[in-house]
Amino acid sequence: MEFVMLLGLGAVVILITRFLLIEGLQYTSAAWRLPQKVRGQILGYATSVPELVGTVGTASKGLLGAGLWNIAASNMINLGLFTVALLYYRRSE
Repeated sequence: MEFVMLLGLGAVVILITRFLLIEGLQYTSAAWRLPQKVRGQILGYATSVPELVGTVGTASKGLLGAGLWNIAASNMINLGLFTVALLYYRRSE
């Protein structure tokens, strides 16, 4: 039962991040006329919110290692996606 609740909480965090946090940041940065590079940087930080919530949640249950593996796995996936994009667009700027 706790596993189902954990999955539900994870889904709620992802939905809140996607439809409230990111949308709000996009509207705010557009209203403030921030450059695209700054917008991307802010959104990059905002997408780390689910990892932060997951790590805090697992650490509060005494499972800090699980949260740290979550961050490590996310960074490995991001590195893989970056490498694919780099090869696809053929530049490294």
